[in-house]
Amino acid sequence: MVNIMPAVLASTWLEIETKIKQVESQSPWIHLDVADGDFVPVTTWNTPDDLSLLPGRIMAEVHLMVEKPEEVLPNWVWVADRIIVQVESTDVLADMVTTMKGAQSKLALSLLVDTPLEEVLPYLEAVEMIQLMGIKKVGFQGEKFDSAVLDKIATLKSRWPTGVIQLDGGVNLATAPDIIKAGAASLVVGSALWHSGDIVGTLEGFKKL
Repeated sequence: MVNIMPAVLASTWLEIETKIKQVESQSPWIHLDVADGDFVPVTTWNTPDDLSLLPGRIMAEVHLMVEKPEEVLPNWVWVADRIIVQVESTDVLADMVTTMKGAQSKLALSLLVDTPLEEVLPYLEAVEMIQLMGIKKVGFQGEKFDSAVLDKIATLKSRWPTGVIQLDGGVNLATAPDIIKAGAASLVVGSALWHSGDIVGTLEGFKKL
């Protein structure tokens, strides 16, 4: 069964809490986008200590869409269950991967649509997951899915058959089947969930794929 990650892009913790309450009975995970206004042109909630307020049954992965994530990583490493770093946002990726070995948080790497897979191949055995972005305009929900990423998923799956590939961006009930067929085991779902009018029913629909 494919894993579904409800995604929250919010400016306040109150917004995040409100959305978590809508999905906590259906999903043990929440995907929290953190943006600094530099790597992407939006600014979001970015207070690590708030994660201590999460219900104990909820696990959080934090997607750091920030410049120089190595500077804020220490603030997140003991409060998030998984941290996702954009490989394009840092010049010290290898050092970050080494630093995260043995940390409480697990590390995942994320690639923009146009970034070649070669950027993550050296780290496949050192990370928990590789996330591929499915949209060109990162930092916004509701963007159109870029089908070019399907070949990228399939290629990565052939190179890393036992690894976990997550797709973030443009995921809905129409695009998800092809994404799963290409080899993704986890889907980050944002606007297709929150704007559906039936959050529980939509989650159940994804789980049946």
